[in-house]
Amino acid sequence: MKKRILLLLMAAVVSLGCVGCTKDIPTESVHEFAAEDFVMRIDNPYVTPHSTELFYTMTVLNDVPDAEITYGEAFVIEKQNEDGSWTRALPADKETPFTLTAYHIYGHSVCESIPINSDLYGSLSVGHYRLLKYINGNIPVSTEFDVIPSDIRFELYDAENVTTETPMLKYSFIYQGDGTREYMCGIEFKLEKRDENGKWQYVQPKFFFTQIGYTLSQKYPEFDLGFLPIAGDSYTEPLTAGEYRVSAELFNDNELVPQPRKNRFLRERFYAEFTIN
Repeated sequence: MKKRILLLLMAAVVSLGCVGCTKDIPTESVHEFAAEDFVMRIDNPYVTPHSTELFYTMTVLNDVPDAEITYGEAFVIEKQNEDGSWTRALPADKETPFTLTAYHIYGHSVCESIPINSDLYGSLSVGHYRLLKYINGNIPVSTEFDVIPSDIRFELYDAENVTTETPMLKYSFIYQGDGTREYMCGIEFKLEKRDENGKWQYVQPKFFFTQIGYTLSQKYPEFDLGFLPIAGDSYTEPLTAGEYRVSAELFNDNELVPQPRKNRFLRERFYAEFTIN
């Protein structure tokens, strides 16, 4: 009997000690974010069909302390039709996989970029577009931008009758702009061969490129010192008959905003295909 009374007293003490204790336990506040809580902008001063990256900044307008705000690598770019409707442009293949990584937004904004003009995602033609990304997995945030014609034309000369005995091909960047932008280019190129599955495979050169920069502008409208060797031992394996493509890049040193991107360059990549018989 004494033991039973003692147990009852202990239970009463514990019960009294817990009276009002719930006020010391913080309750988690859940904020329901909406698209209006975010704004996204494109940071490129201009975008052309040859641009290699699309820079954007995502900003949280209605910041909630300790709230979970995440986004991923996935994106969709849509092109506006003449009737005002939108059609998917990139990724060109709806089944294109993305790395399932969750990134957090800190300090009210985040600056990121997505690759364009690539074999994985595809490229954009001249027109009006919108970029769409999702915050916290289900909140659509979008921003619109234009793709304008490039100031540059890329040409590969004498590529009609190439054989394994052809010494080299010449390529050229030609400036066609109105003088508002200047570019830099070098003698570096990338050579690829199409395999039996239709995929482009990198052809490894034996040499290193000399880092020489040439200016492209209204004053210096053409760079024609690019030479693509064919015959000889310029590559780890001799070039054989097949389909090839050469790509070369140039860049514009306009500074991007905001400041974390001060030293980033705007790059444009150009391709030309040819066949070795």
